[in-house]
Amino acid sequence: MKSAKFKFAFWFLVFVAVGLFMLQNQEFFKAQNSYNINLINIKSLEGIKAFAPYPSPEIANALLFFVSFVLGIGLTYFLGFFGWFKSKRTIKTLLADNERLYDKLDELEHELDRYRPHDSDEYDDEDYPDDEYIEGDEQQLERK
Repeated sequence: MKSAKFKFAFWFLVFVAVGLFMLQNQEFFKAQNSYNINLINIKSLEGIKAFAPYPSPEIANALLFFVSFVLGIGLTYFLGFFGWFKSKRTIKTLLADNERLYDKLDELEHELDRYRPHDSDEYDDEDYPDDEYIEGDEQQLERK
């Protein structure tokens, strides 16, 4: 709950700050400018009409900023999509490995149950301690 309130407060402050900035700079955002588009700047191609610089119609600075903002959000969303797919694939792989390991564990437990005595009088946990044999201790193994 704290996280949602914090996010709301943060974004509220960001939008208020942007709104104040735009309000204080209305003249700049209402001004209109024309931009030149020159894709190829090669001296030998200057005479060809297809490569001539193209002046854009006058565009308000606010519109230019808005379009840039929307394109930035779209690009960020598009690039984040690849990370999302990669995460989904990783999760799917890990869940499959987890399932495979649980199946192997069940198989090994059933195999172990075949070697345990099933009569309750014969079997006692104290007769079969788990840590009696330490790996690499051959003398302890020979005593048994």
